[in-house]
Amino acid sequence: MKTHIRRLVMRFNVVLQAVLRRGIPQDGVASGRRVYLVNVVALGAASICLFFCGFNIAAGAVHHDRFLAINFVASLLFLSVPFTNGFSNAAAAYLLLAFMFAIVVLLALLSGRDAGAHFFLISAGPVLPLLLGTRRPILVAALTFVAISTFLVLEFTLPTLVFTGRPWLPQIRNPFSESLDIGFDDSVFILSMFALEAVLACTTFVAFRLAESAEASLQREYARSELLLQNLLPNPIATRLKERPDSVIADKFDSVTVLFADVVGFTSSAARKRPEELVAFLERIFGEFDLLAEKHGLEKIKTIGDAYMVAGGMPIRAEGHTNSVANMALDMINVAGRLTVEFGEEVAVRIGFHSGPAVAGVIGRRKPFYDVWGDTINVAARMESSGVPGRIQITPEVKRVLGASYTFEERGTVNVKGKGQMPLFFLTGRSIDDPGVGGVR
Repeated sequence: MKTHIRRLVMRFNVVLQAVLRRGIPQDGVASGRRVYLVNVVALGAASICLFFCGFNIAAGAVHHDRFLAINFVASLLFLSVPFTNGFSNAAAAYLLLAFMFAIVVLLALLSGRDAGAHFFLISAGPVLPLLLGTRRPILVAALTFVAISTFLVLEFTLPTLVFTGRPWLPQIRNPFSESLDIGFDDSVFILSMFALEAVLACTTFVAFRLAESAEASLQREYARSELLLQNLLPNPIATRLKERPDSVIADKFDSVTVLFADVVGFTSSAARKRPEELVAFLERIFGEFDLLAEKHGLEKIKTIGDAYMVAGGMPIRAEGHTNSVANMALDMINVAGRLTVEFGEEVAVRIGFHSGPAVAGVIGRRKPFYDVWGDTINVAARMESSGVPGRIQITPEVKRVLGASYTFEERGTVNVKGKGQMPLFFLTGRSIDDPGVGGVR
């Protein structure tokens, strides 16, 4: 029995949500919230009309079939509002307001002042901006004026009571007085006030709930965009770009260390792999390199195909950046060896780096990109391209900066494109006498 009831409740909830979301556009967030609110108010008004149908029957006013008919027809009209959203979202809101105004005035004229039906017109002030939005202030003000004016006219011109029925609650004992006699007119007025409060409370609650949901969604989108920006640009650069979006961001550094790494044999390996295998392969390798860059406090500049570029000493100037790059290079060789075992195929990395002055900045308006330029970058790229798989090639300047903390192997003189003959070295590891973490020997 409980399972059957639970299924009925779930089905009812599915149908209810389908009606409430009827007509919500896929690309309009703000208008979608108003459509949802219009549907909520329409279903709420229909529920109130059906409730008063039952109340009239229970109160013995069945002979006043016009009130039953009006409330029943009104409930059908309100239920039809969500289905008009398919034609026009604005038309559905106007149709709902027209139905509410006409039905409230008609019921007030038929039931009299004491029934309190015309008090629903007071809700125009808080409800109209929620249903029509804030971009139509003149229209909202005009409709509010019409509603309040109509309320005042009805309040001062309606007779006290037009119809009566048998007392709904004939006698209620009151501990503070002898008795409290609530007749049919009092009952209708009390229920009308409760219904009015229900309309206002429900509309306000849903509006605030939608606003909170929208705010939470904006917070999530903001956090996502912040994370994306931080992944695209270094944090200090991203902060400067947000603070001065129209300014040119360019910095000159007297000393940076730039490293290039290339996955050897990637082109031939790519021809044998499926697209998803190829992407997973690079993601695994470069993901490990990203972790190393973070570990050593270095800035990943970019990846180009199977090439990886990282820099030290920028965008925040720091001492010891050459040592940090050297440590990362040694760790990259170790990672390549570990991934060779994991993949079951050789993962060879050719690495080269160089130190010197450089200029860095942000280029691109729609897709801002942080890059670095200068002869130092060209030499670092040549160190990688003229290097040997599984080795770390460096310049004499780098060897001099690293000093006795590391071990080297002299390669000899190499003809470097754009530079001519240069004496080059391989970085092989850290010195045994140095207290740091050991590298490749």
